[in-house]
Amino acid sequence: MHNLSLEKIYKILPQNFERTHRAYIVNLDFAKKVLSFPGSRYELELSNEVRLPLGRSYYKKIKNHFDA
Repeated sequence: MHNLSLEKIYKILPQNFERTHRAYIVNLDFAKKVLSFPGSRYELELSNEVRLPLGRSYYKKIKNHFDA
């Protein structure tokens, strides 16, 4: 638990951290791939096989990270 909002935490984190959902900030060094599902639903799979929801508004930026 922390008394700062995720937005404030995001602003002080190093550059390899990225907002992926309104409830998640992820270290992209541990991101493995983006998964796409019907109905414009996306997930981000991490290197430990955990899948997190990926918000539609964050999809393009995260997808570009893997295409670069």
